[in-house]
Amino acid sequence: MEKLSVQWNGKKFECEKYGKSDLPNILEIFFFWKTATLLAKTTESKNPPMPEKFSERFCCLVCGLVHKSGSGPDAFRLDNSGKILSVAEIKATITPSGFTDVKRDLNFDELYWLSFADYAALNFDIYKFTKEQIKRVVDASATKRDRGTVTLKGVANFHKLQPIHKGYIGILDCD
Repeated sequence: MEKLSVQWNGKKFECEKYGKSDLPNILEIFFFWKTATLLAKTTESKNPPMPEKFSERFCCLVCGLVHKSGSGPDAFRLDNSGKILSVAEIKATITPSGFTDVKRDLNFDELYWLSFADYAALNFDIYKFTKEQIKRVVDASATKRDRGTVTLKGVANFHKLQPIHKGYIGILDCD
């Protein structure tokens, strides 16, 4: 992992850029979660939510983003000189519809959706949406709070988007 300082909105953020050597540590979190889902099934309990500590890092690794922990955006897309090209929000779901909440302030340029609807078979898809593609759906959400409830699969279908990455946990091409 490479540590980077990124300037955004007049603030300095300490960020991390992941490489292939970080994959075992990132996947360790996934397999811990996967074990918890198996235990939930045996006790007829609800699946635990997918941990951000896995989904954000994994998406950043696969998509070449720089991860920022804490509140605010989840990641940045940088050019070779370190200049910010975009600010990213990362969502991960295990439902086929991608049912999730998105902040109404849309303080990001791109939203990455890690779809793990086929998590039992270890298959994943990653979609990338622009702020404009998400805004319309978030604004139309009937949810009366600071977040709009959306189905990301519906957004992808409406805009005829295909995944930018399709893969299988254990085989990863992230160069």
